[in-house]
Amino acid sequence: MTWLEFWKTFAGSIATVVASVTAGSIAAWFGVVQARIAKSQARTADAQKELAKAQLEIAFDKLKYDLFEKRYEVYLAAKGVIEAIFNQSPVNRADPELRRLRLKLDEARFFFPADTRSFCESIESKVYAVLVASQAASGYSEEHPERVKLRDQQANAEIALSTIYSELAQRFERDLSFHQLTKQP
Repeated sequence: MTWLEFWKTFAGSIATVVASVTAGSIAAWFGVVQARIAKSQARTADAQKELAKAQLEIAFDKLKYDLFEKRYEVYLAAKGVIEAIFNQSPVNRADPELRRLRLKLDEARFFFPADTRSFCESIESKVYAVLVASQAASGYSEEHPERVKLRDQQANAEIALSTIYSELAQRFERDLSFHQLTKQP
């Protein structure tokens, strides 16, 4: 058998084998490439997951900072409203700064837990008592018994406010402190 006869006889079979080996090699190469792509996509997904986690932490820190800002404004308003009561004689109920501070103090309902809200409400009730008693007392003469009674009510409310003022920072400490900085190791 000559080479020519050999090739004529087995050409179809050899071509099939060569085509099969070529197709198998190409398929294996595509498989390797796809495996690399899949690993790369998995790494990208992990990186995206870590990035999303970092973004969530940043957003949460921003929320905590914004909440601190709002809470601190309420604390300053509580402090300011008490100081405004003690710095005015007689107390001016129509004072726009006093009104602004009282409105800011009322915002405690949005930013604080129940006990701090209750504390802020007690400040407002004492301020209201001072304002009402002061305003009502101004309608009576100095010796009138009702004026004396109203001045006593005003004095009692002012004493309560001075007690509250002395414990103000301590009462707001839990809600305003930076626990990650102040906790003991």
